[in-house]
Amino acid sequence: MTLQQWGVMNLKNLPLGINTLSVLRENNCVYVDKTKLAYHLIRIAGRFFLSRPRRFGKSLFVDTLKEIFEGNEKLFEGLYIHDKWDWSRKFPVIKIDFADGVLKNREELDEKIRDILWTNGDRLGVGAKKNSISGIFGEIITGAREQFGERVVVLVDQYDKPILDNRVIPEDITNHGQSDLTVMVGVHIYVMEIKVIEGNQVQGNAALDQILGRNYAEKYRGEPGKYVHEIGLIFSRNQRNLIQADWR
Repeated sequence: MTLQQWGVMNLKNLPLGINTLSVLRENNCVYVDKTKLAYHLIRIAGRFFLSRPRRFGKSLFVDTLKEIFEGNEKLFEGLYIHDKWDWSRKFPVIKIDFADGVLKNREELDEKIRDILWTNGDRLGVGAKKNSISGIFGEIITGAREQFGERVVVLVDQYDKPILDNRVIPEDITNHGQSDLTVMVGVHIYVMEIKVIEGNQVQGNAALDQILGRNYAEKYRGEPGKYVHEIGLIFSRNQRNLIQADWR
C-alpha cells in the first residue's frame, strides 16, 4: 500500500453542522482538541460566560463540558483531559438550550424554560411540584444534589436566540425618511424617535411629532395581526437622563 492510498483510507470526516461531541467522536470526524481549555476552565467551581466570536464552536464546547461532567470517559480517549480528570465522579448536569423553535414573546419564553427544566428533571430522576420557573429550578437543583451527592452543573446554550428571534432595526429607513429605531417583538412593532436637548424644559414632544408628521410607521400598518406603536423619547444632555416619553 502506498502512502497516498493509506492517507485516503485514513482520512477523517469533516464535522459539518455537528455540535454534539459523541456524534463527532463516534463517526471518525476531525476534532480540534479543546479539552485543555475545558480542563483549566472547570478545575475550580464558578460561573463562566462564553461570548462570541462567531463560529468558535460554542455549542460543541458546551456539549463537551456536559460529557466531561457526566463522566463519559470513552469519548475523551487520546485527548488532553483524559489522564487528568477524575472520571469516577458523575455530576448532575442541567442543560438549557434555546436552539429549537422561535420565541415570539415573554410567555412563550417562560413556557420554553419550564419545558426544558422538566425535561432535565425527568432525565435526572428528579421531580418538581412547583409551577414557577424559580421554584422548578430550585427543586431540581436540590433534588439532583441529594441524589448524586455532587454539585449541580448548569449549562446554558444559545442564550441569545430569544433576543435574536425578535428584530431590532436601528436607523430604520422608510419612504418618508429615517426613524432612529424600530423594535419588533411578537405582534408588536415599536417605531421610535430620539431627541437630545441641552436643557431640561420641553414643550410638546418633537420626537413623537416627527414620527407622526413624516409617517415613519406607515409602512408597517398593513401587516395583518400587527400592532404599531409610535414612541418619542426626549433626553437631556445636562441631566444625562430621559426626561420625557410619549407614545401613541
